[in-house]
Amino acid sequence: MGHGAESGKSEQQTEAALYHGRPEEAWQSARHSAKSGSAPRSHPRASGRPANGNPDIRITTGCGADGKPEHEQGARVSDTLQYAIGDDHIARITLDRPTACNAFDDVMIAELTACLAGLSQNSDLRALILSATGRHFCAGLDYQWLLRASSHDQHRNFEEALTLSRLMQLLDRFPVPTIARVQGPAFGMGLGLIACCDLVVAHQDAYFQLSEVRLGLVPAVTAPYIQSKIGVSGARRYFLTAEPIDCRRAHALGLIHEVAETEAELEQWVTRWLDAIVQNGPRAMLAAKRLVAAIEHRPIDDALLSDIAHRIAHLRARAEAQEGVAAHVAGRPPRWHEAD
Repeated sequence: MGHGAESGKSEQQTEAALYHGRPEEAWQSARHSAKSGSAPRSHPRASGRPANGNPDIRITTGCGADGKPEHEQGARVSDTLQYAIGDDHIARITLDRPTACNAFDDVMIAELTACLAGLSQNSDLRALILSATGRHFCAGLDYQWLLRASSHDQHRNFEEALTLSRLMQLLDRFPVPTIARVQGPAFGMGLGLIACCDLVVAHQDAYFQLSEVRLGLVPAVTAPYIQSKIGVSGARRYFLTAEPIDCRRAHALGLIHEVAETEAELEQWVTRWLDAIVQNGPRAMLAAKRLVAAIEHRPIDDALLSDIAHRIAHLRARAEAQEGVAAHVAGRPPRWHEAD
């Protein structure tokens, strides 16, 4: 059997193992593929050709420095992502490596980091929606890439882990509300993405897993964000056992906010949250996100009370807050974009 056939068979085995929640089998399949000398199949958009032959959709490697599209027609597409900013100032990023279960490799890490960094500079943005194509939301780290990384020295592994940590931090500290639309399973880093988002809706058939210990690793990069959502008790259980977490359990743990029975219901929750977000003051929502981060795990002492008082005093003096109060008293919608 030729290398091409071996590669296809190995990738099918890897995807099947991931889909059924058996990361150790996926790891062994990746090792076999690497030893046989077969190369992973290229992503359908990695060639630089227009996606689906559509000349209006251009291939790019990230967002502009201001987070705004370089052209007006169609969604932006890279090797691993699709993204677009609508006239409603809502950004939509879609993980797009369905043949690899949307797992992270070095290209996807770089592209998502660049995209988030660029979008975070867009002062007109109101919200960000993170979604994915295919059956999986994100299967964590690509096993072929992880296998190659296992042969790197400690310094290079440190730098790569730091790069992943900064990606998580970018999403966690994103300046506008973030919504994760989760249509399928998420493992490892994929679960980290979800934990970094402000609002999460997941399809009832989705499930989640922190399987690092089965590979002799720990979920160090994602741990701060996941533990913040599920608590120390949940972290002790799922970090140590690598048990799958079904959607209902994830909801009970606080990892996701809503469970959708259908794809249509997923969209309904996203729309409902967006409708709520656009009614709120943009600066107030940024301040609210910063407030959550600032008070987490802090004792309620004089220092915290002073911090809170300074924050509210600062906001009350801003034009946005004055407009919001005046609009509420007058019974009219606030003119947020007229407030400086």
